[in-house]
Amino acid sequence: MFAMIYTISSDSYRFFKKQIVNIIILSILCSLLTIIIQYIIGPHINELSMLYETLCLKQNSLFQIIKNITPEQKKIILHVFCVKTLSLLLNNTILYGSIILLIQSIVSKKQEGIYQIIIQSISYIPRLLPLIFLNFFIIEIGFIFFTAPGILLNILLPLSPVLLIIENRNILSSLRNSILISWENIYIMIVPILIWNFLKWIILTFFITLYIFPVNINVFIINFFLNFGYAYIIIYLFRFNALIKLKNVI
Repeated sequence: MFAMIYTISSDSYRFFKKQIVNIIILSILCSLLTIIIQYIIGPHINELSMLYETLCLKQNSLFQIIKNITPEQKKIILHVFCVKTLSLLLNNTILYGSIILLIQSIVSKKQEGIYQIIIQSISYIPRLLPLIFLNFFIIEIGFIFFTAPGILLNILLPLSPVLLIIENRNILSSLRNSILISWENIYIMIVPILIWNFLKWIILTFFITLYIFPVNINVFIINFFLNFGYAYIIIYLFRFNALIKLKNVI
């Protein structure tokens, strides 16, 4: 078990290090996509300012805030949530598809450019976006009820997009096999996923607490670091799936 964890981690790190320039470019482009989506379909800055004054500047309890919030402000909150969720899902979909295509191009020695990889990754959106949305929805439902189910689902489901793309499975088959494979190899999956979630919490806490940049720049920086770390997890999952398949063949 420890030998496999070391092999997957070292292989992932070597690939990540060699392709770090391409990964940085992909992380930047996906972060810009998030900003553009939020700018185009997000709420107006004046609406956000009014909402911020209501929720953050007044010294009210959470109960008082919920009680006093107007229907218009509720609409703004719902709008913000929908836009953020959509931009996050599209960001993760394109990043996931791009990283997988980057790995495949290196393995097949095609050495495709970043532009070609991104264009090809767009073709995965119709299949990959619903799966990533289901992952997001199921994990959030798990966290709503108890923390433990949310954490467990966060470990069992991330492999499903790899299975969807690499093995050309359907959505339900990808989810099912991701759960089965990850559960059988839980000790291999648990380490990187938990470390990544801890680092993600640190990044979000740091940039939200130290609000030293304008809103859009702050969002861009947060998304860049999250994409950069998420790229390593995708590489790890790809390598994990390859080794599991090789192990089963042997």
